[in-house]
Amino acid sequence: MSLPAPLYSSPTATVDRRRMLLISPAFPPCAEVGALRWQKFAHVAAARGWTLDVITGAAMPGERADPTTLQQLPAGVRVWSIPLQPLLSERLRRHVWGAIKATARVAAGLTSRAASSAEPHASAHAAAHAESTTEGRRPASVGAESDSFFASMVRNHRARDHFASWRRWCRDVEALSSAIARERTPNVVVSSGPPHLAHEAARLAAGTLGVPLALDLRDPWFVDHAEPADLRGATWQRRTAQFESRGCHAAQLVIANTDASAALLRARYPELAARVLVVMNGADPDVRALAGRGDRFLIAHAGNLYGGRDPRFLFRGIRRFLDMTGAVPSDVQVEFVGGRTYDGIPLETIARGEGLSEVFSSRPAMPRADALRFMGQAAVLVVLPQAWSHSVPAKIFEYIQFDAWLLVLSQPTDAASQLLASTSADVVVPDDVEEIAARLSTRYAEWTRGTRPVAINATGQFDRDAQARVLLERLEQLTG
Repeated sequence: MSLPAPLYSSPTATVDRRRMLLISPAFPPCAEVGALRWQKFAHVAAARGWTLDVITGAAMPGERADPTTLQQLPAGVRVWSIPLQPLLSERLRRHVWGAIKATARVAAGLTSRAASSAEPHASAHAAAHAESTTEGRRPASVGAESDSFFASMVRNHRARDHFASWRRWCRDVEALSSAIARERTPNVVVSSGPPHLAHEAARLAAGTLGVPLALDLRDPWFVDHAEPADLRGATWQRRTAQFESRGCHAAQLVIANTDASAALLRARYPELAARVLVVMNGADPDVRALAGRGDRFLIAHAGNLYGGRDPRFLFRGIRRFLDMTGAVPSDVQVEFVGGRTYDGIPLETIARGEGLSEVFSSRPAMPRADALRFMGQAAVLVVLPQAWSHSVPAKIFEYIQFDAWLLVLSQPTDAASQLLASTSADVVVPDDVEEIAARLSTRYAEWTRGTRPVAINATGQFDRDAQARVLLERLEQLTG
């Protein structure tokens, strides 16, 4: 294929000592937090004489895009985008499933209207209870069949379509990589995922071009808790294990972003242990410019609620803290920005059920700068528990830049707990309601005495630039 015009091209770099081909769906104009890693690393790379050609695209459903992030890239960066095209069978399945859900909603509406006319005096409390127990959940009959032979067959068929779509994307990326290399041959091919099939595309490209390969695993690849619910089964497990093994053995460098993830990889592939390098996400100094001071004791959370980030134990701990201290809504506020539901249930409904309706509010996702200003007003920033024990939520590296106390709900063996073990963060087992309340009570007492927290990263020990230098020094050794 001939080389198409890039989606974006920054000004030509004045120094071009090394060239990197980066394959990463999480890269501008993607506005998800995962895109920040290489958006920021690119600046350190440019300062060391690297130019970057980037192939992105393959956006996941619901991902946000912000074209203005392209303008924040350094000189010497070109960006191409290849969208992930679902197979015809997948598009038909989505169409049929959408029609089924629409029919179900109509039927539910008719039933609801009939019930409301029969019981006109139903209480608001009963309505709230119904909302909290049924909204966004599957009917019992569907859940009962979730492990049936038929359901398993459907998931495996869906997984085959999933991998077929990605195979086509990988071939398109390989072809574009060859076209780019004819004009500007890279010294190394680097991939960043999730989505982890970017690593397969990079493996193919590096093999075709005959250059070293580096895989950047921002989250573990083949682990049970990363298995998508709608693809769960033997097909996903077998193919994912194959892709991970093939990619890691082909790579000269495998990058993990936590010590726990690195240990997992070294245990799985002991013969590759020397190739595994830990490079954390790191904190960005420019975040601190958006810090402020709130006049209330604001307990805040920013981001979506997925992957086990259940807020209910937190809410119970906050309710207990309010009862213990006698704090009133004019002094204490709880606010979430980003995801406004958990497990399909509105957060306001969950908060109301836990007795927090007077202090709780939520707002939808907002531009990153606005979200950072929101974090900068908090007295306490909350990290909810997650299913991925080997990963550190990227938001932690934003939180630690602000003058706020961190309340981290995490198991002692989780990567987040290990990262923050020697800091001032309050790390609490997620379901320990009494300890959550006790930590909040202590911080509230300090707040009322006029004591204010100091940013955990005030000394710069977690800065992203330092992490980028670790990675780039290794890549420079690799490319000679």
